[in-house]
Amino acid sequence: MTMEENNIVELVDDETGDTVAFEHLATLEHEGGMYIALMLLDEDHSSEDDEGEVVIMKIEQDEDGNECYVYVEDEELQETVFEKFLALMEEEDDE
Repeated sequence: MTMEENNIVELVDDETGDTVAFEHLATLEHEGGMYIALMLLDEDHSSEDDEGEVVIMKIEQDEDGNECYVYVEDEELQETVFEKFLALMEEEDDE
């Protein structure tokens, strides 16, 4: 699997201060909100395993107007956005 550096997003965990690398898979709209689908990467910037772990985060703005990503804690919303992501990936595979 070839990775392009511009698809790599590094986020800092607010609790631990650790930097975690993800591959940007898609940006999706759902009910007026914007969400990002990311795959967790290991230290070598490769998928953790064959399946990979997809994380859904909401794109918001902080108090300074900067874009930030917030983990979606609502399991139902997370599942709904993940289903949209899967449908989008299936559409791209069909093309």
